[in-house]
Amino acid sequence: MTETRRRSSLGAILKRTAWVILGFVALGLSLQIARQYRQVQATVAKLDAQIDSTQEDLQQLKQEETDAKDKLLSYMKQGIPVNLPRVLRENTDDQWKQKAIEIILANLDHPNLSTRIGALRQVRELSNNYPAEYEANLDEMIPKLAKSILPLEEMKDSTLQFYLFNLLSELGPRTRVAIPELRQLARTPESNSRLNAVRLILEIDLREDVSTEITQLIRDRRTSIQGVKKMLDRLVGEERSQFLLQKVQANLDQDNRDDPAEGKKPL
Repeated sequence: MTETRRRSSLGAILKRTAWVILGFVALGLSLQIARQYRQVQATVAKLDAQIDSTQEDLQQLKQEETDAKDKLLSYMKQGIPVNLPRVLRENTDDQWKQKAIEIILANLDHPNLSTRIGALRQVRELSNNYPAEYEANLDEMIPKLAKSILPLEEMKDSTLQFYLFNLLSELGPRTRVAIPELRQLARTPESNSRLNAVRLILEIDLREDVSTEITQLIRDRRTSIQGVKKMLDRLVGEERSQFLLQKVQANLDQDNRDDPAEGKKPL
């Protein structure tokens, strides 16, 4: 009986001991889990802080990008040269690009000479670098270029006229809308750009008949048959040159018949 009690008591002690051990193990695990949980929370908090910092950096970068774009638009408005192909290539914001195009259009009529020259250069860059993408914009700009021909002649500014004529020449046949203005310039007696206007008409379209304008230039002694022949041979070829010169000579011969008292003027 005593042995049985002893064994029972020992079993109870072992059970309590086991429960105590399990309790300590559970407590240790709980503490470890709690510690790991706190570490996870700290890591999450750190990541949240990094995300917030990254978002702030992104916001700052976006603001800096917006400021840079606004500064570029400001430069363009003032006629300050910018690398337009690079600017358009690096910016994917279509609204911003449209603003840039609108500034160029406005600057083509700007009263400040350097601003207008800057706009002409930018049109040239558009034509050379993005002829397809900005074709509609170029078509909108070309009539404004054409309307600038005679006002620029009145300004007597050879630099701006040089840029304009070069640009119209480079744009080629699409600038046919400028031909009436160029014809009027070629017939303006006091202009020093008459022969250049004739040359540009042919550079835009070789098929144009400029015999009337050339005849008037010779009448006004602004050029000679020999000088015109060299220009025409180079621009339109000898066959077309000969055709135009025959018409010019016919006009001059008619002048002599209409006014024989003057006699045939040396050319």
